[in-house]
Amino acid sequence: MKSQAYFLGKVDKIIVENIGDASFGVSALVRSANVNRIRLYRIIQAHTGKSPSRYIRVHRLNKAAELLQHSHYNVTEVMQKVGFNNHSYFTKCFKELFGQLPSEYGKKKRLFHQL
Repeated sequence: MKSQAYFLGKVDKIIVENIGDASFGVSALVRSANVNRIRLYRIIQAHTGKSPSRYIRVHRLNKAAELLQHSHYNVTEVMQKVGFNNHSYFTKCFKELFGQLPSEYGKKKRLFHQL
């Protein structure tokens, strides 16, 4: 288990290093982590309950939320910085995870921090 937790930390680091690369996906993660696809799936699924592609997407969306909260980038800039190419898909995924549109999320969080 300890080696799997270490491996997951390695996977997290690889994802963070490639977060802005829209072409980075499960295949690239498999190559970078030097592991086969099945093992990657099993470890991520066991520790997070997510598939590798969803795990990468959640990392991207969490980074997007952080940028929306703490920067003055607009939604399109944030979307590109976290590796999304399609605005409607980004918006759909963001709303699915956070329950609101990225534009609403950013405005509310920035207003809260200004108080």
